[in-house]
Amino acid sequence: MKCPECQGQGKVEVENGAPDDFVTKKCIDCDGTGEMELRFNICLLNKDGDCIANEEVPTASYEQGAEAVARLAKYAQEN
Repeated sequence: MKCPECQGQGKVEVENGAPDDFVTKKCIDCDGTGEMELRFNICLLNKDGDCIANEEVPTASYEQGAEAVARLAKYAQEN
């Protein structure tokens, strides 16, 4: 996914201390790559809103996210 801060350019213009004076720097949000790293963080909550189990999926993959949800649902049924 493109970085929303630099729109995939990897660089942003920032003020250089004076009005209308800009300098181009590497985007700190995407570390200059222009791409954002996406991942799922799935949390199983109790009725009070406390996270009792969570799992992080390192990619934005539907299949891996669905497997993580299934594992957490199984955990909830067993406990």
